[in-house]
Amino acid sequence: SSAFGRVRLCKDITFTDCIGWNLQAGNTFEIGHATGGGVEDVYYKDIYSIHSGTKLRKYYRGGASIRNQGPCPAYNFHYENVHIEDPYEYGISLTSMGKKPGVIRDITFKNVHIYKKPPMVCIVRGAREECKLQNVIFENLFIEGKKIKSMDDEGFRTTRIPSKYYDNIIFK
Repeated sequence: SSAFGRVRLCKDITFTDCIGWNLQAGNTFEIGHATGGGVEDVYYKDIYSIHSGTKLRKYYRGGASIRNQGPCPAYNFHYENVHIEDPYEYGISLTSMGKKPGVIRDITFKNVHIYKKPPMVCIVRGAREECKLQNVIFENLFIEGKKIKSMDDEGFRTTRIPSKYYDNIIFK
């Protein structure tokens, strides 16, 4: 339970034909920060992140994000036809974090175009081994027109906060 009553599972969420422009703290399109009772079966299709973040260094974020800081799982997410124009920090951010983070798994990104290479590109990061990210598919991910084929591609990886605690990340 919480201050708002009983925490329930959020399920069957769809975002279609959305345009986002974020000027303040946070991500343009995000599921998270606290996931309470868990989140499953989320669909994003034909979304456009025009701008994400702010120039305040402690707040800048990315175009598409799943952040799980709650103890429950977040799974079965589908992103299709995603356009990210001006990410200030990350293009895509998949992270579990906090004292009792939950698992993030079964995520598909299909036909994603990040038009401007963000300073820290993309991150796939579990908080620790027992809550690692699992089963993420990137099909047709392009950064500045270059198709990304692995997490080792220069266009994908980030060194400031390296990706870790993940399993079964596939590029098609």
